[in-house]
Amino acid sequence: MADQGITLRSGTLVDATIIDAPSSTKNEAKARDPEMSSTKKGNDWFFGMKAHVGVDAESGIVHSVETTTAKVHDSQVWDELLHGAETSVWADKGYVSAAREAAFGGPGKFRGVMRKAPKGCALHPADAHINRIIAMVRARVEHPFRMLKRQFG
Repeated sequence: MADQGITLRSGTLVDATIIDAPSSTKNEAKARDPEMSSTKKGNDWFFGMKAHVGVDAESGIVHSVETTTAKVHDSQVWDELLHGAETSVWADKGYVSAAREAAFGGPGKFRGVMRKAPKGCALHPADAHINRIIAMVRARVEHPFRMLKRQFG
């Protein structure tokens, strides 16, 4: 990419999406695809795979992609999605971890992971405001998913 004049900047946006697959066994092999699995998101069940992406925060260019079965939690692929030279990382609530926060902390680094409400409580208004700001930055990570799902079905 450097030969093309494209360089990775300081920040990475991280996210994952579920890619649906048919769960039916009414096919020639009379079996489901072994590389796929089931997962629950909210109250709905999905069968398929997950696509995990790391996107440059400034340019919106995808610099890393990992695929897993649907049952693998988003946070399990965190390290593979970072290029290592980040000064900022932006992610949703699924990536909250005290260990990651400690590892990425320090001067000159910003960790833009959305805030979670304490169990059984509402999100503090200040945290809700921070989440809205983080969401505006993170919107760019959704564009590759649109391309993937719309253009490739």
